[in-house]
Amino acid sequence: MDTMNRLMLFGLCALVALSCATAPKGPDYGARMLPGTWIEDIAVESVFEGASMTVPVRVYLPKGYDAKKPVRTLIGLHAHGGTNRDWSRHPAIVQFADKYDIALVFPAMGTTLYESRYYPETTNKWNPMPGGRWMGEVLVPFLRARLGLARERIRTGIFGNATGARGAVLMACRYPAVFGATAGMSGDYDAISMIEDRLFTSVYGDMNKFRQRWENDDNVIKLAANLKGTPVFLTHGEKDRTVPYEQSNILAIRILQLKKELGDYRVEYYLRYYRFHDWGLWAGMIPAMMGFFDKTLAK
Repeated sequence: MDTMNRLMLFGLCALVALSCATAPKGPDYGARMLPGTWIEDIAVESVFEGASMTVPVRVYLPKGYDAKKPVRTLIGLHAHGGTNRDWSRHPAIVQFADKYDIALVFPAMGTTLYESRYYPETTNKWNPMPGGRWMGEVLVPFLRARLGLARERIRTGIFGNATGARGAVLMACRYPAVFGATAGMSGDYDAISMIEDRLFTSVYGDMNKFRQRWENDDNVIKLAANLKGTPVFLTHGEKDRTVPYEQSNILAIRILQLKKELGDYRVEYYLRYYRFHDWGLWAGMIPAMMGFFDKTLAK
């Protein structure tokens, strides 16, 4: 099967998965969908393999929000062990959401690596359902059915910092029919080049025993071909001692290779000198990132 056929099959499978997902019953949020407001106490409930789970989600609706018009939506992911309040502690994210009329969605993702499955060796289980599957099979259908958000690929993006950056780009790879653009700040995208990383080990097991998992399962570099037609924004601090900036370099180079070979790939990469793995970089890049989404998502 050639590359284009694989991409078409993957997109079809993603659409089938989304269409089969059933949005859980719960409160009617219609009366609370007001311009310039936060909806703080959204509880997204679901059942996976007989186990119930609830994930808190926060949503911000921009001042220009109009329920009668298409809504541009961004899902924002936090770092490993962070909270769904991390991004909103920096006023620029809301300021630019208002400026560009973009709704913001912040799920509480805890310690997930946005894995697509668990293994017998997995010791880090975020919830009964793997985090990557929950994003595509529960959260997105919930947003569409209950809040009227993220309904169209051309108006839906996803971003994150650190592990959330990995998640954002990985979700764009896994669900190319859902996300029209993605942004990652200081992300780790190639597990096989970080063989001593304890977080990867906690999900995929010992690399020496399960190398194929590390190379292929949820490896963004391997899945980057699915980013055809999906603009990508990357940034990294040159002095990052937590996740080497080479991780973003590798992904940017891979996307450029795909562009040369197949066309219709796009990446904007900003290496920031004298910047670290912290909010000094991430908050400072919010204007550029939000400008990127304003350019790449339909209005």
